[in-house]
Amino acid sequence: VSVSGNIINIIAETNGSTEVVRSGFKNFVVERRKNGNYSWTEYYDYGDLYSDSFAATLGTKLAVETGYQYRVSCKHYAKKNFLLTQTIANTSNIVIV
Repeated sequence: VSVSGNIINIIAETNGSTEVVRSGFKNFVVERRKNGNYSWTEYYDYGDLYSDSFAATLGTKLAVETGYQYRVSCKHYAKKNFLLTQTIANTSNIVIV
């Protein structure tokens, strides 16, 4: 996550082995908190984003309010077959707007 003015730029990528038939991101959420505050709240929910491939990439921009810290949280998702899926939680760096 990077910032330019009041726009945050989000680039996300996940890669699996070539046996993976579907990959992406579950619960892809932009969170924010007031500067100096400890608790994060949901700001924007992209939901679940998938690609029918072993790799998935997301690039997007989001206009946000100033006076907050922002980050992105999600679960990287990979599906190998009907019975075998894996998710790994991830949280981005924090940017101040």
